[in-house]
Amino acid sequence: MRLSEGNFDVPEASGLTPTMAMKFLRDGTPSVNIVANTSFAPSNSFNFFANNFRTTVELFQDPIEIQTIQKKFREIGPHIQTVGKRDLAEFTADNSIVSNPVFPFDLYFKPNPNVTAMWPHTRQYDIFNNPIPFYDQLAQIPVDTILFRVMAKKCCSTKRTIDPDPIEFEDTVKADDSFKSFDGADLNLHRNLQWGGGGDDPIKDECPYQHIGNIRLKSRLTKCEFGDMCLFFQHTDIEHDLKL
Repeated sequence: MRLSEGNFDVPEASGLTPTMAMKFLRDGTPSVNIVANTSFAPSNSFNFFANNFRTTVELFQDPIEIQTIQKKFREIGPHIQTVGKRDLAEFTADNSIVSNPVFPFDLYFKPNPNVTAMWPHTRQYDIFNNPIPFYDQLAQIPVDTILFRVMAKKCCSTKRTIDPDPIEFEDTVKADDSFKSFDGADLNLHRNLQWGGGGDDPIKDECPYQHIGNIRLKSRLTKCEFGDMCLFFQHTDIEHDLKL
């Protein structure tokens, strides 16, 4: 797993643009990757875990960015704000083909609030008044800490997508919390949602996010030049998912 900054952390920045990438190795076939970030634009916090990490984010809002960065991104394909997930489920770790792959339509990673609480939202400075880099803060996270709760939904909602209400963060996942449980009973990890505007009528997402797993830190996070310069994570086009 690589945790990194998606923009330039300059003094005038409003906050960080946290990004995450994970690489899963498989025998005899290229690795499979998943990438997620909080947004294309910088956040309003210097706390790396202040926001959810998403595999689908909002498009650029600034007119200049729309005509420059977004336009350049779209030379590759139309769906620049999301990545595919089907590749995660098509092969097992030993390169066996999965005949009927089951994969989510969307994923996001919910930070453990105990980790978020380790730092304030403001930029932190050392005793010499030098800004403390986010990667030095990440090195403080103890081994065996759960970093994220993995949230997934099986289909595209016809209603506006809104996060579930905050729920108590658990260290364990129920035995039936798996991709294949998507066709089973509701796991009750969502509540009635509020759609802003008008009378704020409560709505219920007919395809809610479900808790399918946790990401636990098994070794200390460390700075690495190889991770900065030589480690690459392929972004899978969601068109591959939509062909089913």
